Amino acid sequence: KEFFSSFLQRRADRGIHTRLILDSKSKKRGHQEKNKQLNREVKFLPPEYQGAYTSEVYIMPRKVIFIAEKKELLAVEIESMDIVEAQQFLFNFLWNHI
Repeated sequence: KEFFSSFLQRRADRGIHTRLILDSKSKKRGHQEKNKQLNREVKFLPPEYQGAYTSEVYIMPRKVIFIAEKKELLAVEIESMDIVEAQQFLFNFLWNHI
């Protein structure tokens, strides 16, 4: 937990802006209060979709990382501009329609 907190702060200190789409139950965890400090924007899925998406996806300039940890701990890193562009499209579409 400490590593992840310091990672988030280091990322913000480097000027890296992030956008997150979170499960609606995350509203209770205080994500909104830290958004400015961590240079991020957060949107929440509607409550009817709570628990529907249980993985994490990190979209970076040249790769995408998928992390599953609900039923099994698994991480997959894919370096492919085709996959990056497809994931960026899906994320932006969802972001613009929430």
